[in-house]
Amino acid sequence: MIKALKWGKQHIFSITIFVIIGFVLLSGSLALLHLRFRVFVYQVFVVIALLGILIGIIQLIRRQSNKAARAAAYIATVAVLVAGAFFMYLPAVLFFLGQTETTVYIDGVKYSAHTYEFLDRFVYYYDYKNFMISGNVLRMEDDYPGCNIGDPIRTVYDEYGNGAVIQGKGG
Repeated sequence: MIKALKWGKQHIFSITIFVIIGFVLLSGSLALLHLRFRVFVYQVFVVIALLGILIGIIQLIRRQSNKAARAAAYIATVAVLVAGAFFMYLPAVLFFLGQTETTVYIDGVKYSAHTYEFLDRFVYYYDYKNFMISGNVLRMEDDYPGCNIGDPIRTVYDEYGNGAVIQGKGG
C-alpha cells in the first residue's frame, strides 16, 4: 500500500490521464443509458483534471537533470499557461458562470433544471435521478424572451422529442 502511494505521488500525470479516460468512458456509458452527470460534477472534474495535469507537468520538468532544459521547460510551461489563460478566459467564464443547475418540483415531479442565460433565459428540465446524475432526455423547456420576469413560454416534450407549447405565446 505504501509502495503504491509512493508510486502514485511520483506519477501524477499518468494517473490524471487514466482518470480522464475513465471519466470519459463513464460519461459515454451513462449517455447510452440516457443519463448524464450533473453540471457541478463536470465543473469539479475539469478543475481537478487541470490541477493534476499542471502538477504532473511540473513533476516531469523537475526530473530533468539538465538545468538549461529544466529552465526552458519552465519558461515554455508558463508561456503556454499565460497564452491559454488569455484565450480560454471567455469559454471558462461561460463554462462556470453561464449556466446554473437546480432541483425543482413541478406538479409534484422532481426535475433537474438547467438555466442558460446570455441575452435570453432558457430553462431546460431533465429527469432527476440523484445528486450526481440526471437524465439527458429533455422533458420541458421554459423560454423567457429578453429575460423578462413574467410567465415563460413553456414547451413540454414527450418521450419521442415532440414538443407542445402549453403556456405562453409560442408556436
